Amino acid sequence: MKTGECKYGAQCRFHHPIDRPAVALSTTKPSQQENVKLTLAGLPRREGAVIYVYYLKTGACKYGATCRFDHPPPGEVVAMAASQGKSDSTGGKA
Repeated sequence: MKTGECKYGAQCRFHHPIDRPAVALSTTKPSQQENVKLTLAGLPRREGAVIYVYYLKTGACKYGATCRFDHPPPGEVVAMAASQGKSDSTGGKA
């Protein structure tokens, strides 16, 4: 019930109350949820959090807006990698 959806639908053997919003069902603290910005794809941007590696490789995240990782746009990841590559090189040769 983290996402508010059940893949079994009407055939599910468990009770899923209809009147409860998905936000109330998540396990994260409400104060953290309020400060999260979402991307155009509906995935959370959590500045300073670990970037979700599976999302970077596949472009998919099954947790959606409740995911605890950062989901930067692909262009931003390329720019970050390029800037880290330039800052990591010392230029000194042996």
